[in-house]
Amino acid sequence: MESESVVLFVCVVWILLGGLPGLGIGYAIGWRKKLHLISGYDAESVGDPEGLARWVGGGTVVIGVLNCAAPLVLLAAPSHLMAVVLVSAGFSVGLSVVMMVGCRRYQK
Repeated sequence: MESESVVLFVCVVWILLGGLPGLGIGYAIGWRKKLHLISGYDAESVGDPEGLARWVGGGTVVIGVLNCAAPLVLLAAPSHLMAVVLVSAGFSVGLSVVMMVGCRRYQK
């Protein structure tokens, strides 16, 4: 029983450590317009930098919020540890792919 609570604690902390920086980076990109934080950003190849900032920043904040909400679900339903971790990871990867594909519309 004790090892299960340790695993739960580690998962909660691990997911939060992934979600909180996502919130901060998303805010910096989307609202503070820190476009240099976007990997591979080239100012000359972007037609709408404001739109790109909103798209990437907003998507990153959504991923951060989902990753911060996952530990709350884990605390409410600890018996569903694997499902919560897999769903959280799946949404993070899926939304990242959607963001990457969506970034194409901001190219010149």
